[in-house]
Amino acid sequence: QCLRMRTNAPALFKALTEHSALPEPAAGEESAWLISRDDLTPCFRSLSPGAAAALSLLMQGASFEAMCTELCAWYAADEAARQAAMLLREWIEAGMVCDFFSTPADE
Repeated sequence: QCLRMRTNAPALFKALTEHSALPEPAAGEESAWLISRDDLTPCFRSLSPGAAAALSLLMQGASFEAMCTELCAWYAADEAARQAAMLLREWIEAGMVCDFFSTPADE
């Protein structure tokens, strides 16, 4: 799941799990966080704006082409496809992608 927030909740959670000093709760700029789990262990990590947008598109059933197009907002056109492939590989290896769908090519 991708969660967008404007707080330092991830820093608070990290401090709690590491038994370190808690920062003061604070508002801030919006950031995107990937929330998942490894077996029964909850995991979270930040996502770049481009990765968050690409993940959101894929979760809505968009194509790899649409993902590449979206990433052009953050990367040069020749770099966007490479970034999309790297993100997709990362998400497949993490077990986040469980199925692929293809559409018939126009004849």
